[in-house]
Amino acid sequence: MRLIPLIAAASLVATPAFAGDRTAGWAKWVERAERIEAAIDSGEGRFKTEIKSACSGVTGTLISQGFQFPYWAQGLIQVCTVLKDNWIYKSSKAQCKDVKHVIAILNKAIPVPEAPRAEPIAKHIAAMMQGAYDAQCKR
Repeated sequence: MRLIPLIAAASLVATPAFAGDRTAGWAKWVERAERIEAAIDSGEGRFKTEIKSACSGVTGTLISQGFQFPYWAQGLIQVCTVLKDNWIYKSSKAQCKDVKHVIAILNKAIPVPEAPRAEPIAKHIAAMMQGAYDAQCKR
């Protein structure tokens, strides 16, 4: 009977990430978020290049850590999707709607014991995007 390989495979899938793995994973999240934060703040002349670099590989960073990040932390993917379209400097109604949704996601950030900087960075990115939203979408 082939039950033993199935049980072994199921136990691998159900194995929780160890604390060290979570700490390392959150450190990678913080590093990526700080790069995105700096790119948003880089100014119009460098924005597109900086955001492309900061967002390159963001999905891989989020899915390869051995645990699932909370929904608000996964919001970095949506941040990159919106920002890669150079939204801050040219907006459309559809992009404005997407940005508003991303801001709401990031504002749900809560403290993370393994990464005390995660929540403030997420909320700062949301605040920067809110400022751009107010300038671009509420005209």
